[in-house]
Amino acid sequence: MQRKSFSSTLRIVLIFTSLFMVAGLTQAQLAPPCCQLGDLNGDGEVTLEDLQLIEDHILELDCTDNACQGDLDGNGELDKSDLLLMRKYFDGLIQTFPRCGDIDGDGVLEWGSGGDDINCFTAIYLGNVPPNCRYFSVVDGNQDGRLDNLDFFAFADIANGLDSNAPVCACYEPYSP
Repeated sequence: MQRKSFSSTLRIVLIFTSLFMVAGLTQAQLAPPCCQLGDLNGDGEVTLEDLQLIEDHILELDCTDNACQGDLDGNGELDKSDLLLMRKYFDGLIQTFPRCGDIDGDGVLEWGSGGDDINCFTAIYLGNVPPNCRYFSVVDGNQDGRLDNLDFFAFADIANGLDSNAPVCACYEPYSP
């Protein structure tokens, strides 16, 4: 019975939030930042329809066949955090998603020398998860169960525009240290 109450509350919050979200959207379509992430309907763009598909999935109104493309934070689920990331992407507050290698979640890929994402990767590789590296679940970029140089190069290639279809595109089990 408590689940029903939580579900009803979540539904009301999401519907209320989506009304404000749709009213505030400045762009109707964007290119996916990597791996066609955010493009749930497969039309090649991240659109309001994709946002609606995430919302419908969360509200259990409809299950999308392409939920993997909506798992923007790499936690293995299509949930409210993905909806919020999509909203930030539409609003221009972020340029990319955690599954594209944005481990610190600031919306920018910083895989150059001294960048926050490479620093997060290095810290996690050394065995700790600093507080600013909240998306550590995406660090195993090639999903081989290990954290190594191949993962670094997969994310660095995305960040440098050399590869938009790096192995991180596949659905996978989140990494846990």
